[in-house]
Amino acid sequence: RHLYPRQWRPSFMAASFDLTLLGFETWGNDPVGQVSYTAAAQINTTTLDGYGTLAISVDRWYPTISLFGGFYQSSIWARANDEYQDYREQDVYGSLALTFPFRHPDYTFSLATGYAFEHFTGEITEPWEFDPGSAEPYFPLQGNLGSAWTSLSLDTTESYGYSVSTERGWAAATELRLSSPLLGSNWTEYQVKWRLAKYTPLRFLDHHVLKTQIRGGWAGGRDTFLRRFSVGGYPDQDLFADLLEGVGIGGNFLRGYPPGVIRGSQYHYASADYFFPIWHIRRGWQTFPIFLKDLYVNIFGASAGAFDTFALEDFRSSAGAELRLKILLSHNLPFTLIIGAAYGFQEEGDFQTYFLLGQ
Repeated sequence: RHLYPRQWRPSFMAASFDLTLLGFETWGNDPVGQVSYTAAAQINTTTLDGYGTLAISVDRWYPTISLFGGFYQSSIWARANDEYQDYREQDVYGSLALTFPFRHPDYTFSLATGYAFEHFTGEITEPWEFDPGSAEPYFPLQGNLGSAWTSLSLDTTESYGYSVSTERGWAAATELRLSSPLLGSNWTEYQVKWRLAKYTPLRFLDHHVLKTQIRGGWAGGRDTFLRRFSVGGYPDQDLFADLLEGVGIGGNFLRGYPPGVIRGSQYHYASADYFFPIWHIRRGWQTFPIFLKDLYVNIFGASAGAFDTFALEDFRSSAGAELRLKILLSHNLPFTLIIGAAYGFQEEGDFQTYFLLGQ
């Protein structure tokens, strides 16, 4: 009875290009949080694309069990008769994960393993006949993708009441993912990903932190799926839509370059970020649902490459600075307003300024 969906959140988004999205989300959990779930659905009233998802987490036993299922419809492109055609893709996804946490007062270590299965099909939405004089048609792949994966993570990081970022410690993780006909997949694919970050507080400067990190990945298998990785700058953002949805941009980007500017079957990324506070505001205005937390600066430099064959000359580098403001909306929606500038030093790089809503 405690798990009945007692909380519902509708969503609505309308844009100037005749795009309207309608959806809802509901969730529930038992009194002690051992079993929880989230269900969501959304439909595009213009294209009738939509999705539905259900996520369940069971923390009653050891290990923690996570179940996820989803159905997605999306409109993409196919190429036939030397023209791009509207293509409707349908994707059914399900996964099971087991997480073995090892907790300690000084660190958190976790081992996770799981299985995911994805079945996708599609078709061109309008009637067509193949023209023998045209180039060979291109259609998105159809079939099954069954994958098993294992990951390890170690976290010794610490942060404090007036920290503007994680303040000290190490964070490391690695993941191995394999797809094979033995796992229900129509092709073989493998991926390895890793990341390592170090947070170093600067002596005699309160809450000044230097973050250094490296991360990368490598994929192989079927040629169509080799180029799994891309590196580039911030993507375009619809600020109003993200604000309504309660989401912001997050991740690691090569600022100063277009989004996804380089791609390949492997990628390598290294960066250094220097965070320091300007003003711990910690104020709101009467009962207005906005709380201003911290105004701080991030000075950064990064270098990254994505390619099929490793080559130092294919790396791109950039540097810049950002002014960031942490805010809390409606008492439980944390955001970071970002005003920044970056310059990319190599080919395709440029001087960029941006205003973003971050996580």
